[in-house]
Amino acid sequence: MSILVAGTDHPILAAIARLLREQARSVVSLPDRRSIADRLREHPEVEILCVSGTAPIGAAVMDAAPKLRALVSPFIGVEGFDIAAATARGILIANGQTEANIESMAEATVMLTLAAAYDLPGSLAAMRRQGRAHPAAVRARMLKPMTVGIVGYGRIGQSVARLLSAFQCSMLIHAPRLHAPLPPRAQRVELPVLAEASDVIIVLASLTVDTRHLIDAQVIALMKPGVTIINVARGGLVDESALARAALAGHIGRLVLDVFEHEPLAADSPLRTLPDAMLTPHCVGHTCESEASLPPFALQNIERLLRGERPLALVNPQALPSWKARGRDAR
Repeated sequence: MSILVAGTDHPILAAIARLLREQARSVVSLPDRRSIADRLREHPEVEILCVSGTAPIGAAVMDAAPKLRALVSPFIGVEGFDIAAATARGILIANGQTEANIESMAEATVMLTLAAAYDLPGSLAAMRRQGRAHPAAVRARMLKPMTVGIVGYGRIGQSVARLLSAFQCSMLIHAPRLHAPLPPRAQRVELPVLAEASDVIIVLASLTVDTRHLIDAQVIALMKPGVTIINVARGGLVDESALARAALAGHIGRLVLDVFEHEPLAADSPLRTLPDAMLTPHCVGHTCESEASLPPFALQNIERLLRGERPLALVNPQALPSWKARGRDAR
């Protein structure tokens, strides 16, 4: 069985290719992921494609490899993969939901929530301007009396809710389906209810065709004046133009964004002009521990697929019957 690791100019994917070779696996490496379809046509024996989940892997790419049985991303996001096309072809999709990755993102999200609530940027700015003098007005708020809305309740959302429950804040959860129980002081609501009632809104949903611009101008208009919006999931979940307009008009209290519709964020983006915005370049949850966990976890996913077993982190379990019918057991 042959494995194509595409995008090995990234150190995580390069490490995966190296680990596979150390296991004496047949590996084809491709530094530039833009020519994946061409490389698959050159190697029709490829059964597993390992690549970042942001790579555009649609039906045409899948059909270039008639033996393709699995797509493996070492990262959590798989928005570049056509999940429906993969499922229809009996192709499994595995991703990088390691414990360290989940917990790092959850801790970083809570850190940003606290930094926004306690006006950390304002305190830092006051120190730069005035030495040890206090800011002119206190803007910090405790989390306990707040209502925090969480959009999306996957593993990261569940971890964020668990951590926030220690602060005894009320939580509103919006998710199409609940795969885990809610913590104390949390309830599931529809998105308009969450938008109207939340002091802080944390966006943690997965980006799909159905969730693109889930937070649009209509939802933003429902939000409380002075609301804090935190997005550490994917930029495409939010209508960035509508968000910028609302922030510039003073409707939004603080924007905390680690992700953007187009990355890197343009130098002339109006988001950069907002004095209270906290902007980071899609790295806020990256830790030494999470980075170290990704290659060995991807290797485990691949090894399990090679043995005909279900991967550790499966995105499309509905593909298992047709995957099994293609000739390997999913134990």
